[in-house]
Amino acid sequence: MAGMIDYTGPFSPDKLTLKTALHTFSACRFRPDVWMLSRFIVPVAMLNRLPEFRDDVFAAFPPFPLGVSGKHAEDESHFVQTIEDDLQTIEKLHNTLPGWVRVDVLETGLPAALFTGEQNYTDIIAELSALLEDNGPRYFSPFLEIPWADGWNDNRDTFIKTLAKQNRSTEITVGIKVSTGGATPEAFPGTDVLAHIIGICRDHNIPLKMTGGLLHPFRHHDESMNTDMHGFINVITAVTLARTAFLEYTDIETILKDQNADHFILNDEGIAYGDWSASTDDISLARQQGLVSIGIEDLHLAIDSLRKSKLL
Repeated sequence: MAGMIDYTGPFSPDKLTLKTALHTFSACRFRPDVWMLSRFIVPVAMLNRLPEFRDDVFAAFPPFPLGVSGKHAEDESHFVQTIEDDLQTIEKLHNTLPGWVRVDVLETGLPAALFTGEQNYTDIIAELSALLEDNGPRYFSPFLEIPWADGWNDNRDTFIKTLAKQNRSTEITVGIKVSTGGATPEAFPGTDVLAHIIGICRDHNIPLKMTGGLLHPFRHHDESMNTDMHGFINVITAVTLARTAFLEYTDIETILKDQNADHFILNDEGIAYGDWSASTDDISLARQQGLVSIGIEDLHLAIDSLRKSKLL
């Protein structure tokens, strides 16, 4: 789990202020569990406020690792322009705080209209790729969030296949971001949908980021929301073994659905579930090609849950 967790405090249900969220993440960088942390995810609209935290937050261990959650395009005609605007905002931040912060991820929501009716994604993905080639630094990783609330259809599969083809011809690899939960039961995708996304992204070598509702290691029923919430150990295990053992989609879903912590084995040698296992080297390779990170809005709860499960 080294470098696996992105902190999404500004998006938490508690609606933390930017200052509180930044100080929470900064304090965690001094904890023994710092090895699990990756980056602080911040809305693009808040980037102009970051210079005020240079001395009391960013000075401790510069460059401060950031990921940016970009604006959602209103429709497909404005999609590429929206990303270009966000890239310019990120460049302005780097120029304002040179060496103090480093943005290496941009997450952008795709408009739902992009997945209705007959679509040809070749042109829009090529246009996006050209923009990123011209404007994105070489260490930069963009992730596109595909909306799934109205169901998963062939258009979404076609988009991922077209994206994979474009990725093979460019230096910058574009990944897929998946929303795994939110403030309402409807915000949590079913295990069948999530298993399909994991499977098709594995099939076409598309990197993944997952965020939202991943507060506990293992899948469980939340009484307050009356819904089943995904567990981040379930997700990590499913993505890893999907790639190392080339699991069927139904097997991926079996891992995602399992609420029994005893069925999961995680130790210094690797990870195992049932008859499937992956060594630490396998996991490292799966991380490079598969699950880049998971977004967690409550670091203390997640770490405490890992301790209670005796995984730390």
